[in-house]
Amino acid sequence: GSSSTSSTTISSNMITTGGTGGGNHGIDVGPSGTSSVSSNDIFDNRVFTSGGAAGNLAIRVISSSFNTVSNNLFHATNSASHVVTDSSPNTWNTALTAGTNIVGGPFLGGNAWAGTGGFSVNCVDADSDGICDLPFNISTNNVDVLPLAVGATKLFLLGPAKVWVGLKNSDAVGLR
Repeated sequence: GSSSTSSTTISSNMITTGGTGGGNHGIDVGPSGTSSVSSNDIFDNRVFTSGGAAGNLAIRVISSSFNTVSNNLFHATNSASHVVTDSSPNTWNTALTAGTNIVGGPFLGGNAWAGTGGFSVNCVDADSDGICDLPFNISTNNVDVLPLAVGATKLFLLGPAKVWVGLKNSDAVGLR
């Protein structure tokens, strides 16, 4: 049987899921409630589909409610590989607060959805506050209201300085 957790924190990790098969999720949350996922770098996710099923994801949140996911850098090879969630309600940002975020911006808020086609790379930030002007709609009951803005130049500068830890699917960081 499956067990659930609550009030768990996953914070300040560098995770690469890589691989050429499916099911290598950077962070897998579920079933879980009132947990926190913050300040993590999730890198090198690829999606390989078979019958429409998602393969490697930066984060998967299924059968989990009232979790807070904020200030993470989800760097995926395409926008489809950032996140999968069902309609269980979760919070994808904190209140806008002054402070250096995970991509070096001046405010804490939501998450950076980076990589090819990533929302944070392509969003408009007209006032240059480091927060996208529009929210990122993930799914029903799941919206990053304050997604972090990330330009392509900044991503290039962030990438080479990182040290990535490779995880096999059985070693994935998750809440169960």
